[in-house]
Amino acid sequence: MNKKPQLKKQHSNPDYKFNEGALIEELQKLRTQHFNPDYKFNEGALIEEFQTYIDSTYCAHYGQGGLQSSEVIVDRGHGMGFFLGNVDKYVARYGKKGSTPAEYRKDLQKVLHYGLLALYEHDRKYKNNNL
Repeated sequence: MNKKPQLKKQHSNPDYKFNEGALIEELQKLRTQHFNPDYKFNEGALIEEFQTYIDSTYCAHYGQGGLQSSEVIVDRGHGMGFFLGNVDKYVARYGKKGSTPAEYRKDLQKVLHYGLLALYEHDRKYKNNNL
């Protein structure tokens, strides 16, 4: 069995398991320290909303008990396939589940979240932890 990845806790709240907080904080730091872009597509507000969405997943049933199923899947060596498979799933499902634009939008948030987890898994696998 693979050794559980050593995760750096780089965000104080909530207790991120896959460094989503570190990746988002790095984006925010770059945004505020190095440039002040004139966003054309509302990226700044969307990034903030995305972090709030991720925070909510750690308060939901997915993170209860201190262990997420994603952690077990990563530990068993199937993290990248799981994360990218979920990206595919939610991309394919967009606009088909639910009946309102707000419900369709939730699938886009999940695409982004699983994509971010895949980025973490890529960095972990290739030791690209210079964030």
